[in-house]
Amino acid sequence: VMAPLSYAPLDHGCAFSSEAVPEGVVATAGKTLRIISVDTAGMEGGEDEAFNANRVDLRYTPRQMTLLATTASATNDDGTNAAAAQRKVVLAVVESDYNDYGLEEKKSLGFDPSGATNKKSKDKEKDDDAMDMDEDSDDENNVKKEDEEEEEEETEPPTDPETALEPEKTYLTTIHWDPDGAAGKKIGWRIRVSDDKTGDWKEGRIVRYDPCTHKHKIKYVDQVRSCDDVDQDNCCWLHLRMEEGVQISTRLVWAHVKGYAWWPAMVMEAEINPARGGYVNVEFFGSMEVATLRDNPECLRPFENGKVDPVIQKNKKKRNANAVALAIEEETEIQRRKNDAAKFYAVKAWEMANAKGDKLLGNRIQIWRDDVNYPYGDTVAGRVRQYSTSQKKWLVSYEISEKARKKYESSWINLKAKEHKLRVLERPAKGKL
Repeated sequence: VMAPLSYAPLDHGCAFSSEAVPEGVVATAGKTLRIISVDTAGMEGGEDEAFNANRVDLRYTPRQMTLLATTASATNDDGTNAAAAQRKVVLAVVESDYNDYGLEEKKSLGFDPSGATNKKSKDKEKDDDAMDMDEDSDDENNVKKEDEEEEEEETEPPTDPETALEPEKTYLTTIHWDPDGAAGKKIGWRIRVSDDKTGDWKEGRIVRYDPCTHKHKIKYVDQVRSCDDVDQDNCCWLHLRMEEGVQISTRLVWAHVKGYAWWPAMVMEAEINPARGGYVNVEFFGSMEVATLRDNPECLRPFENGKVDPVIQKNKKKRNANAVALAIEEETEIQRRKNDAAKFYAVKAWEMANAKGDKLLGNRIQIWRDDVNYPYGDTVAGRVRQYSTSQKKWLVSYEISEKARKKYESSWINLKAKEHKLRVLERPAKGKL
């Protein structure tokens, strides 16, 4: 018989398993044998509980439970004693508390030993809890807001591009410089910016880029723009994406106009009056002439230190030696500016790492290593080369060990660990990496 368990109490029961009932209980209820399959679908605390439950409110903390079997004489309906005696099983709970309030004290505090609670006190506690939760949430919001304000203050980027990469002023930990990126490609090339007051163009050269303020440093060749604040070197910082009138050279090429010789030129790009699709504007070296040419190998060839390829050699017209010399000079100047910028960023990255690494970079040091020359270990000297902000370790290149008579491979070491017994032997000369 398959029936739900939530019905009359059972007298005896034990585990049962069969093909029809993989997990069940076989039990007796009076003179009836029951085979029960327990449905666990309602055992998550819902309203349709799988088992009968009786709630008993306790006065103290339950310490132990046990089953007690008792017998009671049965009586007939007319009040006479029956021949058989009924067996009764009860659950006994041992309760005890240590250093607990007495019953009277509990009542005075609003505790009802029967299990009922004072509704007023309960509602009041709920209100108090709600108020506490509101206050806590307000406090958390205030703390969170203050933390965000402090974080904004700490991570606020500097506004002066000239000092934005100084270790004590920047929020950056290092510089990832990409000379082939959109900002890096512009360094070294000529630039013209329009002067609205005078109506003409001011020429200069892009010499640096600041990744914090996203501005480029322009060094004017001769005259400066009237609206720019320049330093003693005739330099100023401009946000090129915000400037309307800007022309920037992007390539050095051999350019060919039909009927003329191949001539060295610069490709100029501008947002105002740009060349139509598939064409570029070029300016020829050694002359004041400009042209708009098709951007393909038939009209433009790469200018690599004046190298002439077979296509250019086929043209029998004489090339201008003075223009070629000017183009080579421009190419050299562009590369020099790029090299200066790369060196500048390398120095700033080194200074940032050195500031994070307790100014140990470049120092000649002596440390103890127990992972070499087993089992004796070795005291070795070396030079600190790099610092990793993520690992918080220093890269050390070692000298020849006096004890082992060999040179150990470079390794990343936590120089702050006490077991290494760090000792600085020599500091680098000031201004020297």
